[in-house]
Amino acid sequence: MAIPMDMSKHLRRWLNDAELARREHGAYEGVIADVVEETVRNPFTTQPEVAPVIVFEDGWRLIPNFGMRAQLVTMFGPETDVWRGRRVRVFRRSAERVDKKSGEVKTTWVKTVMACDARPTLVARAEPTPHEWSDYDDSDEAIAAAARRRSGAAR
Repeated sequence: MAIPMDMSKHLRRWLNDAELARREHGAYEGVIADVVEETVRNPFTTQPEVAPVIVFEDGWRLIPNFGMRAQLVTMFGPETDVWRGRRVRVFRRSAERVDKKSGEVKTTWVKTVMACDARPTLVARAEPTPHEWSDYDDSDEAIAAAARRRSGAAR
């Protein structure tokens, strides 16, 4: 006699922008079960590449963008083994970008992450890293402003 099982737990469910847009408040909250490297198809280049994949306890999977990676390292440190068991919230936020060709201001959606559990985060920083600047706004004006802030802070 066959034992019934829930086949949905054997599906790969990705927390991409479309999935977050379908959810109430455009957000997902879950506990990190593991972080692995997998070969995935890059949707921009269509080529296979090795990328970090966060696997949540409920089976959802997430390929964090560069801004999310920097934020996770800031919150929990670079060693992903200590990320296990941490509760995070993945959500969409609107961001304005200047189109380099037309100069038009466009609003886009960016995935981001925050810690939700009571344990303290590893590092607190007042100013984002250059990776975070470039992930949120890569216009020439934003890059120049970031460089001015860094050079002013070095004095």
